[in-house]
Amino acid sequence: MLIIWLVRSLRLGVHEADSVFCGVTLEPYVQVKRGESVVNSDDVPEEGSPDGLYQLRSRWYRSSLPRGGAVCSIHPDREAGLQCVVCVRMRTAGQGQHLSYHCTAECLKSNWNLHRDYHKQAPSNGGLENGGTVDGSRGGKHDGSISDSWQEVGKKGTYTPTLEDVGYTLKYECCIIDRLHPYAPASGRTEVVQTSRVRPTPSPPTRSLVQLVPTAQPTPSPGAANLGRFTVLTYNLLADLYAKGDSNQSCPAWSLAWQYRKKNLLREILAYKADILCLQEVQSDAYTDFWSPELQRAGYVAIYKKKTAEVFTDNKYTIDGCATFFRKDRFQLVKKYEVEFNKAAVSLTEAINNPAHKKTALNRLLKLETYNDPLGLVKESKMSHTLPLSSAYAAMADAPLSNDTRLAKQRTRLDPRHHEPLITNVTKDFKGTLDYILYTNTSLRPTAVLELPLLDGEVLSKTEDQLPNAQFSSDHLALLAEFQYVPHSSARNS
Repeated sequence: MLIIWLVRSLRLGVHEADSVFCGVTLEPYVQVKRGESVVNSDDVPEEGSPDGLYQLRSRWYRSSLPRGGAVCSIHPDREAGLQCVVCVRMRTAGQGQHLSYHCTAECLKSNWNLHRDYHKQAPSNGGLENGGTVDGSRGGKHDGSISDSWQEVGKKGTYTPTLEDVGYTLKYECCIIDRLHPYAPASGRTEVVQTSRVRPTPSPPTRSLVQLVPTAQPTPSPGAANLGRFTVLTYNLLADLYAKGDSNQSCPAWSLAWQYRKKNLLREILAYKADILCLQEVQSDAYTDFWSPELQRAGYVAIYKKKTAEVFTDNKYTIDGCATFFRKDRFQLVKKYEVEFNKAAVSLTEAINNPAHKKTALNRLLKLETYNDPLGLVKESKMSHTLPLSSAYAAMADAPLSNDTRLAKQRTRLDPRHHEPLITNVTKDFKGTLDYILYTNTSLRPTAVLELPLLDGEVLSKTEDQLPNAQFSSDHLALLAEFQYVPHSSARNS
């Protein structure tokens, strides 16, 4: 009996068809009809596989002519409003040509330190990224007298746009072929889907350290001025399982896609060059497949502890946890402690004889309602501590303004009551602070903190917006502090 295979339907996700970014993998959804039944493309081997008589042939193409105008290199969801004249005069290398575009003058000014590095690139023929033309001009659009053609760029079911694709549209074609007769006419019609133009990958947020103490003077011995100093970063990454669970639609769908966010987050984290990374909401499968190998490749050692209860998502069980990474050339692991809050709560209630009191106390502890502790369980238990803790960011309130010219502006971004950042988390229902860096003031002294961005304008385009967005790929902001080891006697006297 002859069974006819053909592609029944083909589409890209909304975020893929409308917002295509360099470095973010495109994964078309393909349905195949086999006789009277319909199967997904996962059940059909790709062309070239030793399995299956019928196979799925995939082809990716790039247009030969650029489409549309230029986009901002920092905010690729916005059209470019200006181009750096220095880049124009230098005819910046094609690989970085799209980096000369910005949406506003303030955008260029805010990211000038990063943009200035692009001027060091060697001149070339101007490139064709971001709307360039073959003669080096930057028209972006073309008239109808020039015919478009398509260049093959891929033969797999998925495709990751490269720098050469920026400014151009992509086309995906697929059909069913007979493995034994691969050059015979396709078994059924060829389906085609086309994307919008490929946009450059957004630059990660540009934030620098604000000095809390006078800048150390140069010394004859390299590195002596920073002896005993190290940096700590804390960052809640917004696990993919929680991003998908948010039904709010104010965030563009493509900015929530994990394929997009993970690379943005990695670039941002590596740019800070922190010695210790304290990451929260690290999904267990993302830790195994992405964070652990990527950060170990960057010179970090990993420690991971996930939550106990898993949830079912994307055809698998997973959950988030906390991951600590430290530079192996600066630290070594001596010992680690893992705390199970549920187990700790149960052990703390074992001494309570009254069943009603025991149940009440257990429920409160399991919910971590430690602020409401009528039985004094937490106050008198091993979950309490007497560590002399202080806040790294609160130290900005007392640091002499002469230490850094940005201190006065940064203080306006602190809560006047307790001197913590005004906002570190932005969602549809909440804008406030959930992230802190605390240290033991008997042995450490903060010497610098990562500057706090202005929420309206630098983080959000509109007041009603929320995170994540194209540039900030989590709903939290990263915090970082630099510390100096100090002798106990010095700490007590300060």
